[in-house]
Amino acid sequence: MRKLLGSLALAVIVFALVGLFRGWLSISTNGEAEKARIEVTIDKQQLKDDAARLKNSVQNLSGGGTSGAASEPPSSSESPSEVNASQQVLPPEL
Repeated sequence: MRKLLGSLALAVIVFALVGLFRGWLSISTNGEAEKARIEVTIDKQQLKDDAARLKNSVQNLSGGGTSGAASEPPSSSESPSEVNASQQVLPPEL
């Protein structure tokens, strides 16, 4: 039971850290002298957009994409900068 609770706590912490990094979660505080107010906001649209982008990336990597050209590796004559933008994995936009 302890391992299950520890694993659950670790999963929540990892989700929170990834959420903060990806912009799914934001934390704001209102510090008064005697009372502190902490507010956590979840950006559901950003979460849905990232989930859809992840789903498309996994489909392209596994060859399940709708177009054959998107799942083919680039030919040796193409430079890395000429690779289709949908094939590149880019960091999140901040």
